[in-house]
Amino acid sequence: MAADTAVVQALSAQTSDGSAAANILRQFCRYLAVAYLLSAVGLSGAVAMSTDVVPVWWTVASMVSIYGPAVVMFASSFRRTDVEWVRWAATSLVIGYGLTIATWPLVWNGDQLDAGHGMWFSQFNGFVAATAGLIWRMRWSLPYLAYVVVSVQFVNDAVRTSAYNNPVMTEIAWSFCLTVMPFAVAVAAMRSGRVLDATRTRSVRAAAETAASVARASERSRFDALTHDGVMSTLLAAARLPMSDALIRQAADTVDKLDVLESGATGATEFGVVAALTEFRGMAAEVDDAVRIRASVPPDVGDQRYPGDVVRTMSAAAAEALRNSVQHAGSDARRTVRVVADSDLLQVSVSDDGVGFNPRTVPANRLGLAVSIRGRMDQLSGGAAEITSSPSTGTTVSLSWKRP
Repeated sequence: MAADTAVVQALSAQTSDGSAAANILRQFCRYLAVAYLLSAVGLSGAVAMSTDVVPVWWTVASMVSIYGPAVVMFASSFRRTDVEWVRWAATSLVIGYGLTIATWPLVWNGDQLDAGHGMWFSQFNGFVAATAGLIWRMRWSLPYLAYVVVSVQFVNDAVRTSAYNNPVMTEIAWSFCLTVMPFAVAVAAMRSGRVLDATRTRSVRAAAETAASVARASERSRFDALTHDGVMSTLLAAARLPMSDALIRQAADTVDKLDVLESGATGATEFGVVAALTEFRGMAAEVDDAVRIRASVPPDVGDQRYPGDVVRTMSAAAAEALRNSVQHAGSDARRTVRVVADSDLLQVSVSDDGVGFNPRTVPANRLGLAVSIRGRMDQLSGGAAEITSSPSTGTTVSLSWKRP
């Protein structure tokens, strides 16, 4: 179970590092912020001209409400921790632009501009509509799109001299043609990001469920094996043979193993020395019945306890090392598992006298060593893994954990 849990944690880490929707929002808002700031330079003449028909204070306030959030939006788009600042800045910009349009009739002095561009804020309503599409759902962003497209055309029709005006409905139609495409791209991009995030979440959940299923199946297999190899053999020996010290030790060992299973060792928060050795023995028996554990336990650490995740992770990594040995060491290879349990140290080594290999020649895409062994141990604070091997001299995988 530790192996599958490690995979799920890795998937979760990738997901929480930055969702697809958040990354799309950062990128789009960064480019839009650049477009806003460039428009401030390009429209400086139009802004100055607009002060002939509206107060200067209103012009300054409108520019601050639009370009101020654009600056914050650009700067905060480089933050990798979250996108809340980006979202709030974009929301402030969209609302500020809407208020600029809504309050313009209240401050207009009735004069007209002898210019074809009209009011300065009418020149980038497509950018604002796209920004709304990024931060709001369709039920809010689509009405906003209609509002900014239609309203600015009525503003321009009122403020421009008749020589520059076309029928207002024609202007609205052209404005829709120019703004709908960037708006649709923004909406589609955010929707794709949310779908990808949902897919990742389902994948992580499915991996977790699979891990739990595999763990349950493994526990059932261990229980069946213990019932056959321990309970049944002990009962048969007791029925056929006279009482002996060997039979007593066999019965006591079987009871200890049953106690570990009954207590739910796979979910235990701590393992005693006996429970840890039982976990390692069960691991070895699952992979290779011929392997026996050689344990070294000083007399004064009999009551020592180890974190549950440490024991389970080392057991899973050792199991992977054993499986690799069974598959690659050769049919005649002999394997040994040694355990050293000390007060602040736990070591497990898996050795064989098989064909061996050169660790430097292992391709990067072979994940058995990198992920299932080293990767697991690297997740433990104080954990380490060392792999020693060369052709024709066998292989030793040494796992160690030192209490922080």
